[in-house]
Amino acid sequence: MIVDAKGFLNFLEVKENINVSFSKIYVDFIETEYDLTEKRYRLTVIDAKNSGRVKKGAEVQIAFYMLALEYILKKNKIDNCYVNEETAIVWNKETGTNRLLPHEFELKEAVEEIKSVFLEKDLKNICKTISNCNNTEELLDSLKMMIQYKCEYCNMYETCLEHCKERKSVRLLPYIRPEDQKKLDELIKGDSISEVGEYLVRKDERLTEGSYFWKQIKNNWDAYRDALAAYFEGSKIESKLKTNSSSVTMPQKQDYALVLTAQQDPDSGRVYAYAWRLVRFANGSTYEDKTVKNSKGYAIAKNNSEEEFNKIDKNFVNAVHDCLSVVSDKNKKEKDYRKKVSLQCYVMDVYERKNINDTLFSMLRRLDTEKDKDLLKKGY
Repeated sequence: MIVDAKGFLNFLEVKENINVSFSKIYVDFIETEYDLTEKRYRLTVIDAKNSGRVKKGAEVQIAFYMLALEYILKKNKIDNCYVNEETAIVWNKETGTNRLLPHEFELKEAVEEIKSVFLEKDLKNICKTISNCNNTEELLDSLKMMIQYKCEYCNMYETCLEHCKERKSVRLLPYIRPEDQKKLDELIKGDSISEVGEYLVRKDERLTEGSYFWKQIKNNWDAYRDALAAYFEGSKIESKLKTNSSSVTMPQKQDYALVLTAQQDPDSGRVYAYAWRLVRFANGSTYEDKTVKNSKGYAIAKNNSEEEFNKIDKNFVNAVHDCLSVVSDKNKKEKDYRKKVSLQCYVMDVYERKNINDTLFSMLRRLDTEKDKDLLKKGY
């Protein structure tokens, strides 16, 4: 979903003029149920999480989705459906089995948190701090930005990347978590390669204490330092970071992004819904590559039969193969490695990646040389 910030804030009755914009909003699922009393469809927001319990942050996130959806319906004068303002659903993992189970919760408190805390206090204070700042460079230097793989699909990616590159920030290192950043901010004034390097060579263990991330960085500091330096200089070394124990891909702007989702049926444990979308990055924007067959679509099981689950598994794999083939075919024709194209595959949650992996391994185990000739012909 895309919302224009000015209209959305007016809809939420924010009286003060706040000059902000909202990025794209990705909702996992919207449940539609026909309301016989209202004689129109009721829309309930559903979000899937890779945790065993419903967290406050997830409730606030879903409440924001609900308000955005409500605004879009009103703005576009869509009256054949309405948004469920009372409850929403979080899918969480069941302890022990990892099955996804629905947890319904009331939206009232989360909506109040958004309106009375975030919009009335936090957002206004952030904007006020920016507008009252006399030294914009000092304000910019105080920002703590980091880059992760999901960031590459965001329209603010280039801005954050340049911010980190200008400061030669270690926040570009893959897998840095909020708690790792917090330790960095508490112990070191800056976040540049030189400042962090100087701290790591000391005998002070406070940064590495209780942090696997910083221990890994310290043990392989020469490799991380050299890779970051090459990355900031635009060297081709930037794509891979080799340490004593692993090889890590550094964040970079891809030519193609393949976004996948796979949702599990709680009863059977099989994936009952897939969706995919391939987009091309060029000139700071994204667009659909119409030359690609099956560049976007979905596959949903019509029933819970084994035959139907196998059918959508196959449809999904064929679609992904078509998307990957476009990159493979382009690179086969291009002899200059500098002009070869790259692709990054995205899933929104770890459990979705697990669903896709489980599907692929399951398909390999039950592959039939007679029934699956079409798959084998493609080189699976």
